[in-house]
Amino acid sequence: MGIKFSAACTLEIKEHPNGIPQSLCATNGNWDYYFPCPSTSRNGSSSTSEDKAGIKDISFLLVEGDFQAFKGIWRMQPAAVDPHATVLRYSLFVKPHPWLPVGLIQNRISSEVVNNLKAVRRHAERVHRQHMRQQQLVPQSSLSASSSVSSANSSWASDSEGEEW
Repeated sequence: MGIKFSAACTLEIKEHPNGIPQSLCATNGNWDYYFPCPSTSRNGSSSTSEDKAGIKDISFLLVEGDFQAFKGIWRMQPAAVDPHATVLRYSLFVKPHPWLPVGLIQNRISSEVVNNLKAVRRHAERVHRQHMRQQQLVPQSSLSASSSVSSANSSWASDSEGEEW
């Protein structure tokens, strides 16, 4: 179509080490007051308390920018099939200004979500490889039992699920 689109946003970002409180989430409904929550189910069925174990969320909310609303959640959760893998889910709500048709930006934002998920995967794999190399350089006897690695870190709604990695 030949139309170029760019947008700027300033976001408020919060970490939720035990998952975002359920009282702030909705799976459908009034997005003006709630975050669009990604699924917690590991197998596509209704979620259970077991599915919620180990969830870590990062929420983001528009402070100012080129949309009426832009908010969502990055959700990290241990994979059901491999305890050393993580599933990354992303849920987003975007509400453009009335003068900006959704159709013009929906495909662009959807493709950017996919690009972001791929970038996060590449970074996580790179950090994991670096950690594994460091572990090989340190004699096993000098590692403590508790050592771990951590990293600091529309009016349509989208719920994208990443691959297990």
